Amino acid sequence: MLTNGVLITEKMAQRLRTIQNDRPHSLEFRVSLDGATAEENDRIRGQGVFEKATRGIRALRAVGFEP
Repeated sequence: MLTNGVLITEKMAQRLRTIQNDRPHSLEFRVSLDGATAEENDRIRGQGVFEKATRGIRALRAVGFEP
């Protein structure tokens, strides 16, 4: 699944984990960032997007998805 990560909340991550547990194949997520810092990324993607994307990554990791 390719995503910018901004809509992946803790609740969504948990739902994705439940879906993963019901599937024979593993889910894979790729979160797009356009820079290593908020300043670099947000210049391209918009103000606050870096924080939302990294929050989505943290939510996925919190339910067991590995980098």
